[in-house]
Amino acid sequence: MALVVAALLAVTGGSLVAAGLAGQEPDLGAAPTASSQRTIAPEPALTVAPLEDDVAAPEAEPQPTAVPALDADADVRLRVPSVGIDLPVHPLEPDGGAINPPTMTDAYWIDPYGRPGAGASAPDNTVYIAAHSWSRGEAAFDPLLDPDFQGGAVGPGDRVEVETPSGTAEYAVTDVRRYGKGELPDADEVWAVHPGRLVLITCFQREDGGRSTENLVVTAELAGDAAR
Repeated sequence: MALVVAALLAVTGGSLVAAGLAGQEPDLGAAPTASSQRTIAPEPALTVAPLEDDVAAPEAEPQPTAVPALDADADVRLRVPSVGIDLPVHPLEPDGGAINPPTMTDAYWIDPYGRPGAGASAPDNTVYIAAHSWSRGEAAFDPLLDPDFQGGAVGPGDRVEVETPSGTAEYAVTDVRRYGKGELPDADEVWAVHPGRLVLITCFQREDGGRSTENLVVTAELAGDAAR
């Protein structure tokens, strides 16, 4: 979501952990499993949280271990026209307590949360899509990041499309904010059961090129009757 890559998630003790997506950077935050998500309303604020002033200086950035691209077809695509994102989205399940997107240039929807779909196949939970970002090369969610390292490159009202076999779900961004990796596990507004919502997660890259201490979280809601 600077750390080499962007959104390693893990499931530990009943919680999904968003981790730092570099091979040697194991954990980045935690969140409840699909079966224990809190049913609460998300926070409405459209803000970008500031950096912590007391963050320790990051250590040297490790090299990513993910391969450039997955040699497999995907029946789901993610598009964010305002920043030029057009990515295949593959399913990804926790493996040994961790979710680490195996490629640098693809996105992954996290199973068993909301499965991307539209119309009668619309999910009954939030759809979470994670991908790497990287300050020293090309990665799938790099365009989500402000090149000035101030926040996200998308903002409220920007359109997000998720194309699926059952149709295309169209969302509008409602919230862009940064979470410390220790804060994300307890961010109820991120992990609430919320049909009609899409959450994109990546590591937030640091201007000094050091290890990421935060995640960037982009939240979007279905835009009216937005399945076609």
